Amino acid sequence: MTDFLINPARLSFRVPDLLSGLLVCGNKGDARPSAGNGDCILIDGAAGLIGVADCTERSPQASRRFLTSLSEHLAGSGPFEDRHRPDVLLAAARSVLEEFHYDDRTTFLCVLALPEGRVFYLNGGDSLLMQLGFQGSRIVFRNRPNMGFAGRCREILDSGFLEVADNDFFLLATDGLWDLLGDGSEDLSTWMPGALRSGSLDGLPHALVKGRHPAFSSMSGKLYDDLGLVLFRPFQTGSFCQRVLLGGTDSHSEEHYQDRLQRKGLPDCDLVLPEGPQSLWVLPDALDGLLAGPAPRAC
Repeated sequence: MTDFLINPARLSFRVPDLLSGLLVCGNKGDARPSAGNGDCILIDGAAGLIGVADCTERSPQASRRFLTSLSEHLAGSGPFEDRHRPDVLLAAARSVLEEFHYDDRTTFLCVLALPEGRVFYLNGGDSLLMQLGFQGSRIVFRNRPNMGFAGRCREILDSGFLEVADNDFFLLATDGLWDLLGDGSEDLSTWMPGALRSGSLDGLPHALVKGRHPAFSSMSGKLYDDLGLVLFRPFQTGSFCQRVLLGGTDSHSEEHYQDRLQRKGLPDCDLVLPEGPQSLWVLPDALDGLLAGPAPRAC
C-alpha cells in the first residue's frame, strides 16, 4: 500500500510515482468577493476514481456535493468485477444527475482506472482531460467541452474508453488552467507537452503552477479563477485506500482556511494521510484531524 501525502499549506497532494495535484482558490477582486472555492477534486483510491468539478460562484459547494455523492454511490455499490466497473460508474453518475438541483450547476470530469492498460472517462462541461504519451511529449487524446453540466442536464454527453501505453499519463484540470497561459497568446496544445516534460510527476503540478500562475506573481492585483489540477498514471485499484475530497468550500470555510495561511498556522510540508476510520477526508475542513495525526513525512 502506498502513502497518500498532503501539504496543508499548499493544498497539494501526491501518491509517489502515481499521482499529484493541487487546488488554488481564485481572486475575483474586491468588487466580486469570493464565495468560496468552487473547484473540487476527488481522489478515490478504493474505487480507482479521480475526478474534478467546477461550479458557479452562486453555489460554490455544488462541485463538492456532486463528487461526494458520486463517491458515496460507488462506496455503497459493494464489490463488483473489474469488467463491470464502468457500468457501475455510469449508473452512479446518472443517479446523482437525477437528484441534482437545477440551481447547483457544476461541471464534472471523472477518470476510472481499469486493468489491462485502459481507462474509462465521463465528462459534463468544460473541464479538461489530456492523455499524454512518451512521458508528456505529445498529446494522445484531448476531450471536447459540452453543455452537460450537472443541474442542467440529466444525461452524460461524453464518455468512453482510452487505451493506455507504457509511460502515458493523464492531466485533469478545471478551466482555471487557462490562467497559466497569461494573455492567451500561447496555444495550450503546443505549450502543455513541453511544460510537462520539465520535471518528475510528484512535484510537477506545484512547479508548473508556481512558475506561471498569477497567484504566485508579483502582480497581486491580477484576477484569476479557481484551479483544480491532477496529473496521474493509471493505477491498480487498491494501490492506496484513502478517499480524499479537496475544495468546494463555502465562504466561511475558505475564509477560515485563508486566515490560517496568513497567520502561518499550517505546515508547509507533506503529511501522511491516515488510513483510519474516516471514510472520506474532506479538506480543508478536516485539517485539524490530519494535524493531530502522524508526524510530518518531510518538512
